[in-house]
Amino acid sequence: MIQIGLGFQNNETPVLDLPGLDAWIEPAITHTAKLDLLFDFREVRGEDENGGHMACAVEYATDLYDRSTVELLISRLVRLLDQATGRPDSRLSELDVLDADERRRILVDWNDTGRAVRVDTLPALFTAQAERTPDAVAVVAGDDELRYAELSERVNRLARHLVDRGVGAEDRVLLVMPKSVDLVVAQLAVVTAGAAFVPVDPGYPRERVVFMAGDCVPALLLTTAAVAGMAEDVLPGVARVVVDDAATAAEIARRSAAPLSDAERREPASVDHPAYVIYTSGSTG
Repeated sequence: MIQIGLGFQNNETPVLDLPGLDAWIEPAITHTAKLDLLFDFREVRGEDENGGHMACAVEYATDLYDRSTVELLISRLVRLLDQATGRPDSRLSELDVLDADERRRILVDWNDTGRAVRVDTLPALFTAQAERTPDAVAVVAGDDELRYAELSERVNRLARHLVDRGVGAEDRVLLVMPKSVDLVVAQLAVVTAGAAFVPVDPGYPRERVVFMAGDCVPALLLTTAAVAGMAEDVLPGVARVVVDDAATAAEIARRSAAPLSDAERREPASVDHPAYVIYTSGSTG
């Protein structure tokens, strides 16, 4: 479907020669737009070969554009044409579409978003957010939903369990889990314990998972019952926690839900500690 059009009328204007009548073509004003936006150029010839000019009418759908927007587009087009005719040897990339005010507004004024931000660890920032908005929805996965207070409690309980399993700063923890609320809890719990999480899609080829595990040398593997069999087959010998195993879940649930203190961690949390390790296909550079 055509949405934007460019027309160019350069035919000779037909003459209707009727005795006793002066006749000319008058454009019809329909107050409707055939396209979202139409630039209709018309060559107006003068009396000699050096005369004449180019006229342009712009037709637009008023439910999509307002007059000021169209006038801005026209001013940019005129500016571009002025430069192109004045500097015919220039590359298109060398011609300015924006004037100085517009360029300053886009590059400077609209990007003046600098503000002071709190420099702190991810666990501290998450805890602060949970305290500010405990009843706000934090995670939604299908029909499952957790509010910040609930998420914080689950994260802190699992984080304490991980610390007791020896997880701490600079450690990597593999997360072999499907996308779910449990995955978000696990990610935050690993970071809260001070370690870095390494997400592994259960659908990855076996060789890929083996490579990732061998490369990052994980201190622990977190998984769920649904994919625990695959994890055991691919990563034998790696210590694991099945977070939704009945006995494990009961043990985690008995732990304190209060925020972890540095005294409980193997090493105080630091902004210099890694939060996660990502293996990409290389397409991200």
